[in-house]
Amino acid sequence: MTDTEANKAAVRRYFNEVYVRGNIEFVRELFVPGSLLAGAVESGARTMQPAYSDLQVTIEDLIAEGENVVARVTFTATPLDNCSGIPRPASRPS
Repeated sequence: MTDTEANKAAVRRYFNEVYVRGNIEFVRELFVPGSLLAGAVESGARTMQPAYSDLQVTIEDLIAEGENVVARVTFTATPLDNCSGIPRPASRPS
């Protein structure tokens, strides 16, 4: 596996571990522990997990060049309660 492919695999694993499986501890493996970015990612993931049911992540595009990887992702989920003051929808839009 090339470095570029390994970096893309790490991004796929990040979304799967943290958002789909709810493995917040993976943030500490991927990011520098105690860094501002690690704290922000961990905080965001901890907020999302209990707020939504059936959280799904779709990686629409994954582009890598050298050490850089860019992902275009779509998150879909159903809010469990009012989310930021927005009432829970009666049904999921199609």
